[in-house]
Formats: sequence, structure tokens, C-alpha cells
Amino acid sequence: MSAAMLRKLHSLAEQRCAYFIELHQSGRWRHYYTAEELATQMRDAAQVAERAQQMLDAANAEAEAARQPNVIPLFAKAS
Repeated sequence: MSAAMLRKLHSLAEQRCAYFIELHQSGRWRHYYTAEELATQMRDAAQVAERAQQMLDAANAEAEAARQPNVIPLFAKAS
């Protein structure tokens, strides 16, 4: 998955978390969920956001490693 797509995925996951937080704080969740259902939805949203962040971090690390020159010195000074 490309880094741009992972950034979008992470952004959407964060928006979903923010939505559930706002829903909880406003009390509107009672119209749509039981307390247990809301907790499950919030937990799932947080897990998706965390996993998206991990994937984005890994993609960024791979991109950074690809930018680094892959040079092995032939002669190194002994310490």
C-alpha cells in the first residue's frame, strides 16, 4: 500500500475516533447504541487508527531506508 493511501486511511481512522468521542460527549450515542455497543465501536476505531499508524510508520521507515545509500566501505579504519 502506498504511503499516500496509508495517510488517507490513518486520517479517516482518526476522524472516526473523533466522531465517536463527540458522539459520546454529546450524549447522542444513546439514540444509536447501547453502552456496550458504543464501547466496542470506540475500541475498534482506536485499534484501526493504531494499526494504520503502525503501517504508516513502517512505510515511512522503508522509504527512508530506500533513500539511504547502500554503500559498504571496503576499507575501514581499525579502532
